[in-house]
Amino acid sequence: ALCHGYGGAESESRSLVPGPLPRPGSVSEGRLRSSSGPSSRVCVGCASRGKPLMPRRDEKAQACEDWPGWCKAHPQVVSLAAGAFAGTTSETLLFPLDCLKTRLQSRRGFYESGGFRGVYKGVGTAICAAAPASAIFFSTYETTKRTL
Repeated sequence: ALCHGYGGAESESRSLVPGPLPRPGSVSEGRLRSSSGPSSRVCVGCASRGKPLMPRRDEKAQACEDWPGWCKAHPQVVSLAAGAFAGTTSETLLFPLDCLKTRLQSRRGFYESGGFRGVYKGVGTAICAAAPASAIFFSTYETTKRTL
């Protein structure tokens, strides 16, 4: 475990003692106490006395464990993000095919209309239109599905 004011071997040599938190000025100052495991460790030996003490990998693991709960608590945001991603992906992949199809249907002919050159020209505008439209569609669909 790491102490808030210390690092390295000095903090690792401190002992973790089970039991309730000591009061400031008590005999057990300068040690780390743990009441029920690594997530409840509290520093009692430095300026950060009483603040929760968690190693960094525990914080990352906690954030990963909280992610599904956050997604369930904010379904509209998840639907908006999924819709925006889907709209962006579909426009990026299908825009050149639509451009080629339009050039094939041109009265001037395929090569006179541009051929294979510049098939992504204008894709930015299409993405800027498709991302919000798909996001709103996905969010509306999911909300309606949940309420019915």
